[in-house]
Amino acid sequence: MKRKLFLLVSSILISILLIVSFIGFQYQNIDLSSISKVYGKVSIFEICEPKNHSKLLCVNLIDNDIQFGVYRYSKNFSDLLDKIDLGNLIEIYFIPHKNNSSINLDVVQIEQNDLIILSKKEFEEKYRIVMLVCLLGAIIMFVLFYLFFKKKIAN
Repeated sequence: MKRKLFLLVSSILISILLIVSFIGFQYQNIDLSSISKVYGKVSIFEICEPKNHSKLLCVNLIDNDIQFGVYRYSKNFSDLLDKIDLGNLIEIYFIPHKNNSSINLDVVQIEQNDLIILSKKEFEEKYRIVMLVCLLGAIIMFVLFYLFFKKKIAN
């Protein structure tokens, strides 16, 4: 019974890790012309801490219903806050969500007057880290899975 349970749990966990790793892989080398973008005047550009989120840089545009958020592991947004003021015209490249009631954290790039304020490289790097951690976790789980069954077969 324990063997079947271990097999089931390990298989599910390895599958989840591989799926998340694949999602991270899809967000590498993003072509900006193939994703959504919105252009408008900044109405909110501040650090916020919404429910169920850690510190974010929240961005809203006038006449736009989508709330955008930028997450950084470091929680340091000073470089972005120094470059954009309320009322500035910016362009946000993002991956749309079906549910617009929550903050969209998939902000790929922010531009102002053709200057890149937030580079897509930062977005890709976040997903690259997730991808590599999940891939490493899947490999470790597979090795443990293999060693467990090798030991069971030998006994």
